[in-house]
Amino acid sequence: MKAKRLLLLFVIAMALCSCKKDHYDTSQIHGAQLEGEFLLPIINASYTIEDLLKRFQVDSVIVFEEGGGMYFEYDYTQADVLKGSDFMKFKNFVFEEKYSIENPYPFVIPQPIDTTVRLDYSVNLESEYVTVQSGKIRSGVLSFSVGSNVANIRSMIIRSDDLKQADGSPLEIITGPVSDSVVIDLAGLYFEAEETHVLNFSHELRVSIENTTVSEFIFDVHLASTEICVQEMSGWANIVRVRNRLDTVFAVFEDNVFGSLEVKGAEVSMSGRNGFGMDAGLQVDTAMFVYDFWETYDIFDPLPVEAVLPVSPAAYAEVLHRKLNAKVNLNSIGLCFASDVIFNPQGLQDLIQLSDSSTIDMIVNVDVPLKFCVDDVWYMDTLDFELSEVEIPEIIKEVTLEMTFHSTLPLNLNGKFYLYDSEHDVVTDTLIGDSNLISASFDGKPTTTNVSFTITEDRVENLFHSDRIFMMYEVDTDARDVALNANQKLEAIVKAKVKYDGVIETNNE
Repeated sequence: MKAKRLLLLFVIAMALCSCKKDHYDTSQIHGAQLEGEFLLPIINASYTIEDLLKRFQVDSVIVFEEGGGMYFEYDYTQADVLKGSDFMKFKNFVFEEKYSIENPYPFVIPQPIDTTVRLDYSVNLESEYVTVQSGKIRSGVLSFSVGSNVANIRSMIIRSDDLKQADGSPLEIITGPVSDSVVIDLAGLYFEAEETHVLNFSHELRVSIENTTVSEFIFDVHLASTEICVQEMSGWANIVRVRNRLDTVFAVFEDNVFGSLEVKGAEVSMSGRNGFGMDAGLQVDTAMFVYDFWETYDIFDPLPVEAVLPVSPAAYAEVLHRKLNAKVNLNSIGLCFASDVIFNPQGLQDLIQLSDSSTIDMIVNVDVPLKFCVDDVWYMDTLDFELSEVEIPEIIKEVTLEMTFHSTLPLNLNGKFYLYDSEHDVVTDTLIGDSNLISASFDGKPTTTNVSFTITEDRVENLFHSDRIFMMYEVDTDARDVALNANQKLEAIVKAKVKYDGVIETNNE
């Protein structure tokens, strides 16, 4: 508005400066009658596809190819679908055994005697998934306790040749007087058994026998394990099957864009990174896009689909891939995958090396190329403004906004613009109704579209009673398959033509 006033003053000044003051008595001039029009350039700009997509905040998921091709890329990583630590572990066990030694002299009451009692026994380490020949223990504890009917246990030696220290020496625990259980932390010990899954122990108990009148000496041995897990191992593995599921929603455009496209050549793939020492298997039984009202589109047909996850600890290997034409909702697409990841799917009994840090990780990748046929797409936007404090000179009679668009985009854009009063929730005026704003270019040559709308003096009041402009756009491709390219652009030229007619008062004293 300030620019308009300056222009008017400039016109007046030029008129006055062009007059010879000695020919006129300007003291008698009290005003000037002005009539005419002037043009104000507002926009003269060129926009690339990338510029336009940034408006919708989607450029972060767009990949630009050589030659100008573009596609949306969505990656969904699922780490640790299967971990070695999930199955390289043993079940907790409790071992209880009663040992009895016959008293050869049950009716003789000698003085208390000290002696050594040796007890030998074996326990099985059971696992649902692995058979360990040798390995390193990450965590777990063993709890020992021994009770007797005749003796005080003065000291105890617990020994196992199957559990070794880091220096290779057998595990040997020596205790003093025992009145409670003895707990052994197994972390860092090595398991090297002559017989798989079997731990052999020997107990040497130094006891003081105080009651020799009983018929037999009884020793009760109690041994329990808690959460023994293997860090690394050499051995055999059974079939391990885990359920994996991906349910997610992604949006091509997240804000104010509605409708759907028929996308040509969308690509969906699954890749795996297998850090184990043998191939794994993948069985997919659910793979689909989910749209509004639970409408679905199967990605793989028929199902289930099976694939091999090869050994690839350092990089992802693609195992499934599908190229398809699919309907894409622009603001909400559900993606649903369900599968079984199977370690040692054939149940091979080969000797293998395993680590609890080994994992199988999965990636689901969706590429949506900008090649499509528009089905039904529309976009809504708003522009807030406030004119209650703005003074428009009375001599302004009409303002016309003239818009020219030069486009190489393969899209038709039709629009409607409304003035809106948010306080009273009412549309106050229509600025543009059902107009073609941009014409599609299907041959790469620019198209030109001219659009204008006029605010006349009697409609200015509607502006003052409005605080928002609603802009509704509809997009179509004339039912053609088209492709957006980074080399396509839109040039916009917007001008305002202002008509004025009236008197400007002057003050000559």
